[in-house]
Amino acid sequence: MPAARPNDLALFKIMLIKTRDLESKVSLFNGQDISLEYLLVGNESVPTILFVHGVSADMRQFLPQVKFFADKYQILLVSLRGHGRSSNPTRMNETAFNFAAFAQDLWELIQHLGINQLHYVGNSMGGMTGYELLAQHPNLFLSLTTFDTAVFMNIPPFLAKAGSRSVPMMVKVMGKQRYANLVAKQTGKTPETVAILADAILPNIHPQAVYLAQCNIARYDYTAVLQKMKRPYLILERELDRGGKLMKSTFAFAQANDHVHLIKIPNAGHIANLDQPELFNEHLATFLQSSQS
Repeated sequence: MPAARPNDLALFKIMLIKTRDLESKVSLFNGQDISLEYLLVGNESVPTILFVHGVSADMRQFLPQVKFFADKYQILLVSLRGHGRSSNPTRMNETAFNFAAFAQDLWELIQHLGINQLHYVGNSMGGMTGYELLAQHPNLFLSLTTFDTAVFMNIPPFLAKAGSRSVPMMVKVMGKQRYANLVAKQTGKTPETVAILADAILPNIHPQAVYLAQCNIARYDYTAVLQKMKRPYLILERELDRGGKLMKSTFAFAQANDHVHLIKIPNAGHIANLDQPELFNEHLATFLQSSQS
């Protein structure tokens, strides 16, 4: 994909400023041990889409999707515990940042908002959290969509810990903004993605929370849960997939199960909704419409 022209990037930054107007609508939910920031917009009489980010990101990852989907759906964005402006739990340990803890927070928020069913969209760890929420509350789901989320993972835990231990150290040495700029350039595949990561998302990082969360992304298996699921499931595959070996199980699962739809998004990396927002929105909108018919 050609690099964005200067005026393209300027227009994107204008759009980003406009989406920040939504910040005035952000609310705070006080749970048992944490407080979660969330954004709920749209009409409560229409179906809800819950968008959940991956590790190190926050709910602002999906601000560009709000305008596109808000006409037909109620939109719920949330920052997981220890991410964005949501708080850390009292005890900072691995258990406090496992999928069950994230899913329980979401369940409490959903109950607080009086939402009975929803479409779930999760990126990376947000998808893993969706698997756990599905295991606990299958009737909540109208559909499930994930991107860059493996159905199961089998990595030695010591490797996961070694790989993530550098995050708190790098943030301490570099400072949050310099760290945000570095990671944004490594993660984003377009100037627009780099801009929103560096300007609006990664400066909010909680280094210790990211480390503890990543420790849990090593060994898990939700194959049986997804095979029992009665709702439509969409897997969006990024073309620029450096983690191909880790995702092979997911692609094989998609091919072996009739209720799973697999769609490739070209020129997209780990955060496909930012790298290719128009294609992402188009594929997701088509899938959601078909899942309701």
